[in-house]
Amino acid sequence: MTSRKTLILIAAIAIGTVAAYVLWSYVQGVKTDLEDGAQRTDVFMVITDIPENTRGEDAQRTSIEVREIPNDIKPANAVTDLAQITGKVAASTMVTNEILKVGDFIDPVVKQTSFSDLLPEGMITASINIDRVRAAGGFLAPGDEVNMMILQDGWIQLEEDEDDGIVLSAEDEAYNIATEATPYQNPARFFYQKVKILAIDNQLSPRAGEEVVDTGVTVTGGGIITIAAPPDAILRIMSVPSSAIAFNLLPDGYEPAVWNHVTADEIVLDVLPGEDENFLTPYGPGGYEAFINGETDGSAIAFDDTAGNGISPRSGAPAPDEEDAADEDNPFDGETQQDAAVDDTGDDTGADENPFAGTGE
Repeated sequence: MTSRKTLILIAAIAIGTVAAYVLWSYVQGVKTDLEDGAQRTDVFMVITDIPENTRGEDAQRTSIEVREIPNDIKPANAVTDLAQITGKVAASTMVTNEILKVGDFIDPVVKQTSFSDLLPEGMITASINIDRVRAAGGFLAPGDEVNMMILQDGWIQLEEDEDDGIVLSAEDEAYNIATEATPYQNPARFFYQKVKILAIDNQLSPRAGEEVVDTGVTVTGGGIITIAAPPDAILRIMSVPSSAIAFNLLPDGYEPAVWNHVTADEIVLDVLPGEDENFLTPYGPGGYEAFINGETDGSAIAFDDTAGNGISPRSGAPAPDEEDAADEDNPFDGETQQDAAVDDTGDDTGADENPFAGTGE
């Protein structure tokens, strides 16, 4: 009986060995087929670690070799000629099996330049950590100019105060209802326009005369965005929570302009652009093509309750007249309570020094 069990065990081991070999052979065959079918290309590969500040000529002699890899994993900015690193030094330590890329070796003068030397005179930096969505979908790059937006935290609710004799009017009640019903729950405003991005994480913007390799469109996923601006602007930027900041990419030739943000008048009227024949699309009734072809005036698609014909283009409702605008009990005729909070006339509210009034925070 013992002999029989031994034979069974030996047979099982033999079968397992054969099965393992068959599986290994199959996997190797598939791997070979895939490698044979893939296009391959030469790259310069690091074969031994290259310490920071190593001269390019020294690295070529001891630490770099040509290796063949599948073409689809070759970086778009891979070095194609070792002359590209001659006379330069390693920007940081490079490790074995790393593919040599443009920017891994830089000019020694640049290497010795401190980050502060890159700042224009009269400017300081601010760094903002934002996610991919608010970083223009992750399509930002060092050197870009962007518009900086703030996304306000809702609307201020008006409240009665019997001790001070403050009683809400019908218009006040309508405003409070509108602030809860409106889809504009995070009213956006342009905080600054054409803001210069100096760096994203540890990647600096290119400088004049520096070689730039076009690697196509890159999605960064957001990160730490470092901008440069005068100190007074930086003070205001750093006063806003990073969670309330978003960036917009700009086209070449963009010129800053004043754009009307969502106001209390607009939310009370409760007419959305897509419900108004004067708007319909973000580009006006003619659509995208008409807008980019110059057939639609961009100013015609901005909310304006002071139109010369006395009609608000957003709502079709009569614009407030001068007599109604003077009615202090109606915050929606003329200047609203919301607008008064950010009045820049310099009156005793001091709001011209407070760009965050009316944020609801």
